[in-house]
Formats: sequence, structure tokens, C-alpha cells
Amino acid sequence: MGFISGMGKMVDATGDLMKSSAKIVDFATDTALEVGKEAKSIIAKVWEWIKNSTKKIIEYCIEVIKATIETIKDWFKNKNVNINKQNDVMFLLTEELRDGKYNIIQGVFSKVQDNVIDHQCIYAKDIDEILAKHKNKIVLVS
Repeated sequence: MGFISGMGKMVDATGDLMKSSAKIVDFATDTALEVGKEAKSIIAKVWEWIKNSTKKIIEYCIEVIKATIETIKDWFKNKNVNINKQNDVMFLLTEELRDGKYNIIQGVFSKVQDNVIDHQCIYAKDIDEILAKHKNKIVLVS
């Protein structure tokens, strides 16, 4: 694993993420209406954090050949941050880029601190079928 090489990839990835904002916000709103006001608020705050942090997030992406749900689960399990299921919400955004590759941003949102307390970005050439079902959406994981 290594960092994304070349500014071209970073610029393309950043541009794709910002261009898809309307689609992602629409999904967030639809999902939140089904699960309640708290989820809607958390999704909105996570999305705002992602929009404001895009360049920083993308700059430190880990590059992999294929991202799988196991990759995602392992990161959450091995976090240095203690995840408090009552106060913290895990999130995942899998976005397909113009070049057919993917940016995956996963993290932990603290309801107490009202902010993202930890995150990881993965730049993947391919994703498994479970992640593919959730592409271009913010998913809250309990």
C-alpha cells in the first residue's frame, strides 16, 4: 500500500467528489427521513466535513488494488479511537470516479464532540459487490 502518486489523480478525485455532492446529499436526505432526524443531522454534518476536508482527505489516501467490506470492517475494528456505540456513529462513502476507480472515505462521527473524530481514505482500482451496492452514498453504520 502506498499514497496516491501524482497530483493528477488527487485533482481528479477531488473534482469527482465535489461534483457528486448533489447526488450524495439527495441520498442522505432520503435515507435520513426513513431513520429519523438524528441520522439526518449526522449525515449532513458528515457531508459538510467531507466537503470542507476533501483536499486533505484525498491527499492522504491509501492506494489498494481492490477494496472489500473486510478492509472496511478491519479498519473500524483496529481503530485507536475507542468507538462508543451510544455516542459515536461510523460512516462510509464509496464514490466511483470518472476513471472507473473508487474513493472510499470511512470514519467515526462523535455525537458528543459533534465532529468527525477519525477517518481513512482508500483509493481503489476495484471494489467488492457489497461496497458496489452502496457507491455514491453516505452510509451510517451502527
